[in-house]
Amino acid sequence: MEKVEDYLLKIDFNTAGVPPEAFTAFPESFVDPIMRQEVIKMWKVGQDYLYGNVALAKHPQAEAIFRAKRIEINLEEKKVTLHTPSGLEIETSITEFHEKDVEQIIAELSDLIFCRINNNNGKLEMESFTALKATANIEVANSLLQNYTPLELLTRAMGYIYHPQILAPLIPRFLSWIGGVNGFPLHVLQLEPPNTGKTVFALRSEIAFNYEYLNEPPTLAHLVYDGKEKSLGPVFTKDGLIFDEFDKYSLQKERVQMCLDILLTGMENGRWCRGVSSAGFPIPNIRRLIPILFMGNITNAGYFISDDPKDMRKNVESMLTEQWGFSTSALVDRIAVIEAYREPIYISSCLSNQYLPDSILRGVTSILKQRLIPSPIDTSLSGRLQRHCDNVNAALHSLDIFLTETKVEDLVLGTYPFTLKEIPNLLPKENFITKNL
Repeated sequence: MEKVEDYLLKIDFNTAGVPPEAFTAFPESFVDPIMRQEVIKMWKVGQDYLYGNVALAKHPQAEAIFRAKRIEINLEEKKVTLHTPSGLEIETSITEFHEKDVEQIIAELSDLIFCRINNNNGKLEMESFTALKATANIEVANSLLQNYTPLELLTRAMGYIYHPQILAPLIPRFLSWIGGVNGFPLHVLQLEPPNTGKTVFALRSEIAFNYEYLNEPPTLAHLVYDGKEKSLGPVFTKDGLIFDEFDKYSLQKERVQMCLDILLTGMENGRWCRGVSSAGFPIPNIRRLIPILFMGNITNAGYFISDDPKDMRKNVESMLTEQWGFSTSALVDRIAVIEAYREPIYISSCLSNQYLPDSILRGVTSILKQRLIPSPIDTSLSGRLQRHCDNVNAALHSLDIFLTETKVEDLVLGTYPFTLKEIPNLLPKENFITKNL
């Protein structure tokens, strides 16, 4: 019997502020303290402006781990410039990728990168390049899914013990990873108390699944295309978006309104050029359907939310409309799962500090996506809400969660915090770890 414990990577050391997910790209760092310190240094070169610049000013060469914030391509000189979160601009020639096709090049440039950088009189040149996104380990993932439920594997992969009380905030996030049938994404909105693991999930999604994490409203240039820098935004280079702290977006209403039209078009049909090409930006005319998560703090929005669960979707729409000053019905209508509740869930008390490697996590989600089959249900809803019900039902089935049609409808309408609390009663209990939170 394949045991998940055989593959879990335990973090029982000081990470020095580096997210645990970075160490999973270098499994040897879990047992070798020297390698561990090297990972910390490489991460800081790629993420910290002062550290990265001082390191390359002092030494002619440095190693870095990062995911490029921006990618520039010079067609005349056939050069690629990667802009790191630490502000470094690293050049390499496109000929370095001569053995790879266009799709492979784009995937690797957009991935979490480990590279060696040479400082040539202030010009940073890439000496070596490795994309750290390992291929999905389908074999191990499939073996583990023979002995564990999908929900337990995903929960433990995130570094938590498998406790029934923390499933409510995790299930909608896992649904966003899986998506609906025919490649259609499931957009999710969560308004929760603090300490429900939103940031931890965002960081893991960034590294394991190439998501973009945004904690403030993006500009149109950042989101889609920066004409000045001639660089594509995350809707073209990332595989998902997480808008964190969106309950505070009312502080930047104009920026939100500028992005809303293109966001609505992209969420619905994967086209990201509405309202942008007229400004003269050469936006690629390609269809990209990517999942979007909106995450916020209920304590900043709670006075807008009534205690009546029957109107949760309408309550959230009213809250956003009042805060932003313009109609948000079209946005809320595109969101498949809405969660808004006040009850505290101290998810940090369920940390195990043991993580499944990204390759196995990706293998699990790949298998769950393959399991998706059309699962239409009869509800009182129509249009997008009916489509949401069908896709949510299919994604739940891939997780081995089987709800009545009424409960799926409640889930989509927003009464589902109560439904989610009932889900543990439907699951095998022998693997639950029970403790007081």
